[in-house]
Parts: sequence; C-alpha cells; structure tokens
Amino acid sequence: MAILQMLFLILSVLITRGFAEPSAFSSAQTDTTRTTMTSAYLAALKPLLGIPGGAAPRPAVVDPVLTPAMTPNSRPGCSFDFSPCRYDESYPRDKVNLIVDRFYNDITLMYKELHHVSPQDLVYYDNRTHGYRSGGHFVCESRIQYIRPGWARNVHGRLQAILNTDKFPQIIKVERCQYEGRRCEYLPPCYKSSCIQRTSYVKLVALDPEFSSQKPSVEVFEVPTACSCFVEDFTFF
Repeated sequence: MAILQMLFLILSVLITRGFAEPSAFSSAQTDTTRTTMTSAYLAALKPLLGIPGGAAPRPAVVDPVLTPAMTPNSRPGCSFDFSPCRYDESYPRDKVNLIVDRFYNDITLMYKELHHVSPQDLVYYDNRTHGYRSGGHFVCESRIQYIRPGWARNVHGRLQAILNTDKFPQIIKVERCQYEGRRCEYLPPCYKSSCIQRTSYVKLVALDPEFSSQKPSVEVFEVPTACSCFVEDFTFF
C-alpha cells in the first residue's frame, strides 16, 4: 500500500506540471482550468490505486425560495396558509398610514360600503344569538374568536396587509373546530362521522404596503367560519 501511495504522489506532481504549460488562455483561466483538470485526473486515479476517495462531497446548497411571508421586515411568518394573521408588531403601521393619507377619500368610500355596522356592534349582535348554547351541545364543538386581522392571503393566494387603523378598524369572526377530525358526538356507532372545518369568504379592504402608489382595494379572503359534522354514506352489500 505504501508503494501505491508513493506512485500516486509522483503521478500527482507530473500531472500538475503537465497542466502548467503555457496556453492561449489568460493566466486566471489557465489556473482555473489546471485546477479543475488536475482534480479530475486525481479523482479518477484514486480508485485505480486503491486509495480511499476521502470525505463525501458536500450536498449542493439550495437557496430557499423567498416567499412574501419570508421577506425581511415586511411580511409576517405566520401566513403560509389561508388563515388570517392577527394584527401585531409585524403590521407595517407607518407604511399603511402613508397609503391612507394618500388615498383617504377612496378608502373612506370603500370602508363605508363594506362596514355599515361598527365592529363593536357586530360583536354585540352576534353574541346575542349564542344564548341557546346554555341548553345543550353541538355534535362538533368549535372555538369562536373575533380577531383584528393584520395579514391574510386572498383567494388568489397573494399575501396582503388588511387595512386596520384607528380610523378604519376591521374585525372578522373566526370559528375553528375544537376537535377537527374526531367522531361527531351523540351519533350511534354505526354512523361513520367526523368533524370537518368549514370556511367561507369575506370582503375586506386590503393593500400592499410595499407599493405605496397602489390604491387599496376590496379583496376576498377565505376564513374559517364553522365546524360541521360529516356523515359518510352507507354502503349496502
């Protein structure tokens, strides 16, 4: 084995010198070509001489695709699906306020057309309809929340900031399954059932804070709004 390794070293020197001859390439190109070809020849000789190939090659590093939700300092990290993100510190307040000042009259008209009832009244009227809950249970329980959305993906998959300022607040009702995928309660065992998350579509005034020259628009967003019991059809043999 020592003799084979000695032969390998001699061949390495000879090959390296052989590629060092002048050529028509520039010096930088010659160095690059010589290094590449030398490495290729040496790599080919190693298995023939019984010398281990050394460390395994490093896997190629693939840069992650920069999605809107990953853009630094401009998008939240929570909107990878269609569920809305809450209004929090990631919301670009300064940029949104600049857009509001620029398109104030247009935004006022859009807002009034969508929101005839104030957010506070909306929550009040909706809570009045939940009195029946004290007398029983649903076959699929759900959690109801009223959130102030900051970001959401519209029906086309585009992540947008939801207009939410002190002057133009927007609140949505979100209802999610308490036990999604579990059997529906109170049904006989012969029924094959499961609790399924349902969604519906709401309209909200939205904008892109990275393009201050674009006027905000009314967009459609998918929102979790109900938990339903799904019963599979019987199969008769």
